[in-house]
Amino acid sequence: MEIRAPRFAPAIDSRGPEEYDVGMAVLVVYESKRDRSREVADAIADAAADHNLSTLIRTIDETTPKQIASAAAVVAGCTAAADVPFGHKPTRSIAQWINGLDSLEGKPVGVFCAYKFFPHTFADTTVRVSETLDKLSARFELKSGKVTAARGINLKSIDTDAAKLVDELAGNLPES
Repeated sequence: MEIRAPRFAPAIDSRGPEEYDVGMAVLVVYESKRDRSREVADAIADAAADHNLSTLIRTIDETTPKQIASAAAVVAGCTAAADVPFGHKPTRSIAQWINGLDSLEGKPVGVFCAYKFFPHTFADTTVRVSETLDKLSARFELKSGKVTAARGINLKSIDTDAAKLVDELAGNLPES
């Protein structure tokens, strides 16, 4: 678990991870097979700091219902496999995690799908990323989440793509 305060802000909390109350922070949840989604989560946290937002980065297995309930917004995502329709392990796992959530009661949600282009898989990758974003967004909406940002994150332009996702999300956060 990693807690990040906005740049030039004091630490958020020193309690154990199971007790941490996200408060007005963004909870970034990811599922990753090879840590690519973790790289995206880190970039999202950096972009959130540019908006003076604190973040809590967790895997789907580390996230508690209390953290979800207390977060100002949730950002969640995984990688997309160009050669596998919606169904490789990280995608299935995060979809099942979303299915198990309680109602998000209109909480702002951002969804990401990390991908890598290879010239011979351009069309397949585009389809898989779009399919993954659509299906994860639909699952969050079934849980009464308000999906305000959904973006494919190219592994060659993580920082730029993550910043665009956070820009979209930040404009939909409740006033503190």
